[in-house]
Amino acid sequence: MNKKLFFIILLTVLLQASLVLNVKSIPMIPETFYGKVTINGQLAPDGTIVKAEIPGIISTNTTTSNGNYTLMVLADDPDTSQIEGGRTGDIVYFYVNDKLVAKYPFESGGVINLNLKVGAQIAVKVGDSIQYSANIIQHPELQGLQTVTVSITDISGSVVTEHITYAFSNGTTKDETRTVDVAFNADFVTEANMETGDSKTLQQFNVISTVSQILSKEYGGQTKDVCLFNYTDEYSAKQITAYYDKNTGFLLELHVAYNIYFYSLIVNSTVPQPSPSPSPSPAPLPQPVISIIDTINGILRTFTQPVGALLNSIIGQNTLVDYLFVQQPIVLVAIIIIVILVFI
Repeated sequence: MNKKLFFIILLTVLLQASLVLNVKSIPMIPETFYGKVTINGQLAPDGTIVKAEIPGIISTNTTTSNGNYTLMVLADDPDTSQIEGGRTGDIVYFYVNDKLVAKYPFESGGVINLNLKVGAQIAVKVGDSIQYSANIIQHPELQGLQTVTVSITDISGSVVTEHITYAFSNGTTKDETRTVDVAFNADFVTEANMETGDSKTLQQFNVISTVSQILSKEYGGQTKDVCLFNYTDEYSAKQITAYYDKNTGFLLELHVAYNIYFYSLIVNSTVPQPSPSPSPSPAPLPQPVISIIDTINGILRTFTQPVGALLNSIIGQNTLVDYLFVQQPIVLVAIIIIVILVFI
């Protein structure tokens, strides 16, 4: 732990202690983030710009040193009418060289190990599949579920398409197709080679969690290195525990307990192993084109992010709104232009 981070944590502890001694005024404590910054699997060079932003409220930045960053996001002062900082539940967006790489909920006084990564590592291939045994204790839509089979049908950039087949004890099946951007999200699959402190939105539940530890577990007689996500919401008593294969990014085990949902999935020992034969991946865009797109996105976000934040506050956190208004506003502009051209 570097000296800067040590003094920030010490300051946070002292501020928290001061709350006990000062009941007249209770200042809100900033949230501190720290961790590694990697670009395409390599530590970011010194001076790489890291920015944290709550759209329309606060923006702060720092630069990397030895591939690491430390950044403090100020909290809102509840004694003023103006909103000048983060409030519980606000989403903090993180950028590396103006490219959106992560998001995390604001919590006053938090000290969060959050790695920032440019470039998702995808290990699954089109045609890979995995099967789970289901144990449904209570779920209004999945009673009688026996197995879940997931096949990878398409990969485009960091977006993976999953075809899911639910098989029930009465002999019926149900099919579903979902897409997951593994750079930001985790569903039945996420990116490979995650580390402690990596953050993902658990897409099925729309909650943000970080890898709390890397451990070894046995599945079907094979010992695997797994990444553990352990999400707990003390207010709703929601508990989600998910284990992902570090090498492939496939979900191996899931336990859910909240409200009217109590169920678990665990990978079958008979799951087909990923094919060793490589499949062609889409050719990446030339770096100058990527740089131009990132620059345009950075300019557009100035106008679209506040709108996205407003929409999310009205309809709740929404993956499509995040994609169009925060991650890739250039796509939103392209859609608007196409609609205009169609109806002119």
